Amino acid sequence: MAEQSLPVAHTDHKQTGTYIMAQPDVMKLLEKEQGKAPRLSTQQIVKESLRRSGEEDQFGDIYGRMQSALQSPQFRIMRSGNTLLFYKIVKPKDTVEFDIMTADSPRELPNSLKDLMEAMKKAGFKRGIAKTENTNLVNLANSAGIPVQVKIGERMQGDQMMPTQMVEVGLQ
Repeated sequence: MAEQSLPVAHTDHKQTGTYIMAQPDVMKLLEKEQGKAPRLSTQQIVKESLRRSGEEDQFGDIYGRMQSALQSPQFRIMRSGNTLLFYKIVKPKDTVEFDIMTADSPRELPNSLKDLMEAMKKAGFKRGIAKTENTNLVNLANSAGIPVQVKIGERMQGDQMMPTQMVEVGLQ
């Protein structure tokens, strides 16, 4: 069992030698009580997102490609909670192609998605396009009040054609 530190007792010399307990970090206790996940690093979010999708063996390749792409001014990354929105600015300039990687819980994810879409809107983007095999993301976007249009298509994965969804988000 991990050792937990206790609040330190100290004497308040201005009073009559009474002991005052140091207050624990109330926000950390509240987050723990509410089940909020701790803030993860970008690398941890990518690892967890890939683990959830069964692609954890792709971490080195995907993380390396993300780092390389971010050297270009066309590629950017935004964060809300433990969700990353990795995007590329395409023509017309008010359109982005994006991908989402998350370690947020299904309860936290709709708020993170909403925050990220609002940030893209404030950045001047009018349309976002993503490809996904995960139908849950579309449902979560809808539950967050994010207007999405879905088109069904296919893409090559290895030597197989896989069904995919083309998701378009209106950011007006």
